[in-house]
Amino acid sequence: MKAYDMIKQMTDLPDPTIQNNGTATGSTPVALQSSPTSQTTTHALTKEQEPIGSNEPVLEEIGQEISVAPELEKIGVLKTSETIVLPPDVRKMGVTAVGVGQPVVTTTVRVPLTDDQIIKGLHAQIISSIRWLAEWCIRQLKKGHIHLKTIKGKIVREIGNT
Repeated sequence: MKAYDMIKQMTDLPDPTIQNNGTATGSTPVALQSSPTSQTTTHALTKEQEPIGSNEPVLEEIGQEISVAPELEKIGVLKTSETIVLPPDVRKMGVTAVGVGQPVVTTTVRVPLTDDQIIKGLHAQIISSIRWLAEWCIRQLKKGHIHLKTIKGKIVREIGNT
C-alpha cells in the first residue's frame, strides 16, 4: 500500500486545505499533490547544483616583514628579520634556508618533589607512597626528555635522549 493511499484512508486527520480560522486556502497539501515517485523525480530536477569550474582561490604569499615606525626606533625597538640569512661558507656546502625560522621551544616540567626528594623516594620501600610519587615524577621528567643523574654527589638534570 502506498503512502498516498494510506493518507486517503485516514478520515480522522484534519483537512490541510482549511486553515485554523476555518477558511479554505485553495491549495492542496504537498502529500496529496502527486505520487511519491513523481516527487523524487521533480526533486532531483530542482536540486541546486554548484557550477563546475576551476574557481580555486589564488594563493599569494604575504610577506612577514613589518616596518618599524620611527617613534618606536627612537625608544629602542629593533627590527629583526624573519628570514634566515646563511653565511656564504654554509651556502657553498649546499645548505638552503627553507621558510620562516621557528623558535626553539623548551619544555619545562614541574613536579611536586625536588630532585633530592625524588632520588631519596626511589630508594624507599616499594609499599611506601613516597616511592610511587617519586616514580611518577621520574615518568613526568622522562616525558620531557629530562633525566636525573648523580655526579660527584650532586643531582643534575640532563636534557637528552640518553
